[in-house]
Amino acid sequence: MRNLSEHTVKYYRNELNALQKLLERQGVNTDPTKFTSRMIKENVILRMMDDGRKETAINARIRAMRSFFNFLEHRIVQNPMDVLNVCQKQGLLQQTEMSPVKYRAQAA
Repeated sequence: MRNLSEHTVKYYRNELNALQKLLERQGVNTDPTKFTSRMIKENVILRMMDDGRKETAINARIRAMRSFFNFLEHRIVQNPMDVLNVCQKQGLLQQTEMSPVKYRAQAA
């Protein structure tokens, strides 16, 4: 494991704890081996958007999840974060398959 600063470890811990609470409130299984990109889109990204969270908060959660799943990569079959990207230059969420706004419209 990389030599992470105390601040970085605290950031990851806070974001992952908040993720766990968010999923538990929705009754979603929090076993990382059960995560899918669809579950992350629907139960994390779109939920946070519906709750009025800012893009910076959503992007922070995505970055923490990406680091966590990269760490677990040799323990899980497929990394659910592989198809999710954060576009930091524009400050917008972006996915390789479709944007969350288009995804929400198609899911409705």
